[in-house]
Amino acid sequence: MEDRYGFLSGRRSPDGREAWLNWAMRERSSGDYAGTLEATVSGNATAIIAYTVFVPFQRRGFAEEACGRLLAHLFRDYRVNTVAAEIDTRNVASIALVEALGLERVAFRKDADRFKGSTSDEFRYEMKGDVWARRQKRS
Repeated sequence: MEDRYGFLSGRRSPDGREAWLNWAMRERSSGDYAGTLEATVSGNATAIIAYTVFVPFQRRGFAEEACGRLLAHLFRDYRVNTVAAEIDTRNVASIALVEALGLERVAFRKDADRFKGSTSDEFRYEMKGDVWARRQKRS
């Protein structure tokens, strides 16, 4: 386990071409862990984001706040051109979240993954840096 976490803390893929960014979300008042947040930044200035919010913390704004901060970090500090998220078409809450953050649906992939013995379809959402910048000026 020490080797595994040591590897992850390096924040780079084995070939060094991708940045692997991982965080744990915590609830401010209690300090309890509320979920995880991650981004993979590739050499083509694209980042793929993913997150998990633990059940007791769902529907309390953790994902929205964390993903909003992550978008800012990726566009400002990593200078990515595009941030993407791939979401199971049945995940209504995640679809609503990324749409509220300003990501736009750009693709549909049938049978994208296999989960619990069946296949699932996915939507791909993206946000370009110029869209993010315009949204920041409005807020």
